Amino acid sequence: MSLKDYNPPRSARSGSSGRSARTSGSGRSDRSGRQDRDARQVLLGGQARPVERSAQARPNREAREARHADRGNQARPARPDRQTHPARPTDKGGRASSRIGNFLRGLFSAPAAPGVAGKSLAPRVFSPGSFHEIERPDWFFLGLVLVLLGLGLTMVFSASGVASIRLHDDPYYFFRRQMIFAALGLICMYVAYKIPRLKLEKLQYLMLFGCLALLLLALSPLGVSVNGARRWINLGFIRLQPMEFAKIALVFYLAFFLSTKQHIIKTFSRGIIPPFLITGLFCLLLLAQPDFGGATVMTMLLFFMCLVGGTRLLYLVFSAGLAMGAASLLIIMEPYRFQRLTSFMDPFANAQGSGYQLVQSFYAMGSGGVFGAGLGAGRQKLFYLPEAHTDFIMAVLGEELGLVGVSVVFILLGLLFWRGMRIAMRQQDLRARLTAFGLTLVLAIPMVLNMAVVSGTVPSKGVPMPFFSYGGTSLLSSLICAGFLLNYSRPSRQANQASQSVQSVQFSQSRRSDLPGLSAKPRQSGLIGHSRRSAQEAANA
Repeated sequence: MSLKDYNPPRSARSGSSGRSARTSGSGRSDRSGRQDRDARQVLLGGQARPVERSAQARPNREAREARHADRGNQARPARPDRQTHPARPTDKGGRASSRIGNFLRGLFSAPAAPGVAGKSLAPRVFSPGSFHEIERPDWFFLGLVLVLLGLGLTMVFSASGVASIRLHDDPYYFFRRQMIFAALGLICMYVAYKIPRLKLEKLQYLMLFGCLALLLLALSPLGVSVNGARRWINLGFIRLQPMEFAKIALVFYLAFFLSTKQHIIKTFSRGIIPPFLITGLFCLLLLAQPDFGGATVMTMLLFFMCLVGGTRLLYLVFSAGLAMGAASLLIIMEPYRFQRLTSFMDPFANAQGSGYQLVQSFYAMGSGGVFGAGLGAGRQKLFYLPEAHTDFIMAVLGEELGLVGVSVVFILLGLLFWRGMRIAMRQQDLRARLTAFGLTLVLAIPMVLNMAVVSGTVPSKGVPMPFFSYGGTSLLSSLICAGFLLNYSRPSRQANQASQSVQSVQFSQSRRSDLPGLSAKPRQSGLIGHSRRSAQEAANA
């Protein structure tokens, strides 16, 4: 601000004109002139001299109030340089177009900071309860989920037709049921997307004990045994597999524990034993079914979440060694698991026995070539390849769509994993970040294990392919995970409040620093100090 733009206070103007001198005497005029000089000195970076107030120099309050009342009654003259704007149209079409224009401008323009009209000094944030917070999930992630779901339904239709005719005398039996599960899963995904995050993060113990009860129920006489494994609960219209939901419950519990126990996470007795005990209980119930693949997925979830949650690497390495030793012991103790291990090492040594399924998977993947035999033209699904529409559906995809189709699926899965990690890294709260990371692993780990089994990289574990393998519970859990990730992809209400409070404080500091002679450091008391404390409390919450 320059001196030519300086507008002295009313008291200074009245002192220079002599009107105040006639009212209060020569003392009033001298004090007004001194105030004028002090104000100019402040604008030039100097310091003002203290004003000595006395009873004789105080203004007459009654005269001042009367003078302001007289000025208020006078009408202000119209400014000739002010532009007049035309009246807004009164027709409904004009009002509608104006509202649409304002709405579109609001979508693509940053909100203004407090005290500035039309321009913001801070990055764009979404205000709580606004359109952006409610209706702006990660659309790219949602598109990837829908594309993978469409490809999975197509492959189930292609791979299950012959088995449907043989088992149920209906070529569309498995496809029709998968479509019903997909519709139900989309509804569950929408519900998971709309649940408020504060309410969602209070359900970790309810999820945990509910899944433990379901796992115990699967081992009871109410459980259904398929191929010697009691992994399902028959509900009439659907066979529920509790393990698929237990993975989600474990993620929410581990995220809660690792985020709230950061002060003891480095200790062994209080930072290691509780999450390992809960995960070990899940694994014991899964091994009792038996479900070695599900126990492996649970163990990998625990390892990776503890790794990013701050657990000591020494403890993790030691626990990983113990887990590998226990797994080796379980493989040796069970003959069928030992046969799977030997057939994995050399499947063609017993191509008609323990290595039959893996050999047929190799034939399917190898006969596809670059572009495949064509959708629906595969031969290995004609009762050559066991479980063609469930665990080994990717072998059918490789035969019918070839290297190009498998590469496209790999790219889509990689983009899905990258987008899930991006959602996790954009969370400002540690618990939300760990939860989104764990939900991404719930989708990524079975994908990697299934492709490794189909390609012969790891021994067969019976892990379904998310979004592709036939199975109602697997598809429901995958879509619920996607809904939770879409929920976390929206801006957090608490993060928005903290960001806006911090921006208000920063803007106040910048406005104070624009005036020479005033310190840019805000006071810790008053409105600015209260805003800073509120921002810190909101960020800590």
